[in-house]
Amino acid sequence: MPGKMFILVALVLAGTCLAENNNLAADSPSFPYKAQVIGKAVYVRSGAASQFYFTSQLDEPAVVTVVDKRFSWCKIVPPAGSFSWIAKEFVVLDSTQPGYGVVTNSDVRVWAGKPDLGPEDSTSPQCKIDKGEKVKLLGEESGDYYKIAPPKDAYLWINGEFLKYVGPADAGIKLPKVAEANTVTTPAALADANAPKTKAEPNAVADINSVTVKLPEPPKTPSVVTREPKNPIVVKSDHEMAMTRKVRGIITQVNAERKKPANEQNFDQFVDGLKAIESDEQAGLAREYAKYQLQKISGYHLARQVEGNLGTQQSDLEKIRQEIQQRRLDLRSKLAIEGGYLVAGTLKKSVIYRSKAGVQRYLIADEQGKVLCFAEAADDLVNADLSSYIDQIVGLKGDVLPDKVSGMSVVKFTSIEIAKTSK
Repeated sequence: MPGKMFILVALVLAGTCLAENNNLAADSPSFPYKAQVIGKAVYVRSGAASQFYFTSQLDEPAVVTVVDKRFSWCKIVPPAGSFSWIAKEFVVLDSTQPGYGVVTNSDVRVWAGKPDLGPEDSTSPQCKIDKGEKVKLLGEESGDYYKIAPPKDAYLWINGEFLKYVGPADAGIKLPKVAEANTVTTPAALADANAPKTKAEPNAVADINSVTVKLPEPPKTPSVVTREPKNPIVVKSDHEMAMTRKVRGIITQVNAERKKPANEQNFDQFVDGLKAIESDEQAGLAREYAKYQLQKISGYHLARQVEGNLGTQQSDLEKIRQEIQQRRLDLRSKLAIEGGYLVAGTLKKSVIYRSKAGVQRYLIADEQGKVLCFAEAADDLVNADLSSYIDQIVGLKGDVLPDKVSGMSVVKFTSIEIAKTSK
């Protein structure tokens, strides 16, 4: 009898635990709702199990929007800073809305992104996008993939043990229609890395006098990672495929041409072929490729034209400068030779340098005001009144001396006169 009594108690306790769990489930808030993160560095993962890679970490009191729940895991709207990957070959740039792309195929998968994980290793699909839908490009590329903002049906997961109910979600938050196809699933009983570790068996309910009552294990789904094929099967006509191969070949040639020196580049040779594909109504997506490449070639032509005009203007300006400089040299040489001067130029008072003896120092400047040399009167002219020569073109005779202070030459002139400027 005592043994039977203990078994009965164990069964009653187990039933009580089940009833309490059912009550909690019944009292859980309806989706969608807001929940606050509890703790520090709580993982946000790409799937509903700890095997899935984490995409970010959140600290209390961050708030997330919960849209669904799978066992102890909560499906949430991707928090700020989240991103996804999408294959480039299924996206064309939107010419009407910069920063966005248009999906060109149906059922194109989007993959959950992580900052330090490349798209080739991002194995968690988030959703599928239909042809014609737009995606927001985040300005980064990696190999054959674009980095994009998570689309409307893309979600992430967080362990419910680290969430606290706050209240209903904002209006406009929609619940996911159905579970994502081909999403990786694993046993939900696996604890998150943030969850506390215990030594108890995962399914043990009560253990009295070595009599253990266990709940049935949840069904297991094979952990299989499925990934969108690099080249999905798309029905295309033979002509469209031929035009696609042709336009890609032209693009390869254009890229090779761009690597040549600017004066050797010739993009005109590709224009007729691209225009023929652009006007071919049976060419399918190849028409968009051709149109985009023609726009790029037009930009290359404009850049070369601008560069050529600037080069011509620079060359003309350099010629003018050389002519002016030559005229200066000719005039200066002519003045010096005709008068037998050591140097000829405009005489000005120097307000910076004076000789050690306190003698006034002058400077000789050319037509543009550039200083040619300094000048000092020799002993015979130290006390002479030279005010009438100031700002006049003068010719000097005398000796040339070095000046260590200024680093320029000093003419110690013994003769000064107004230079003849007639041609």
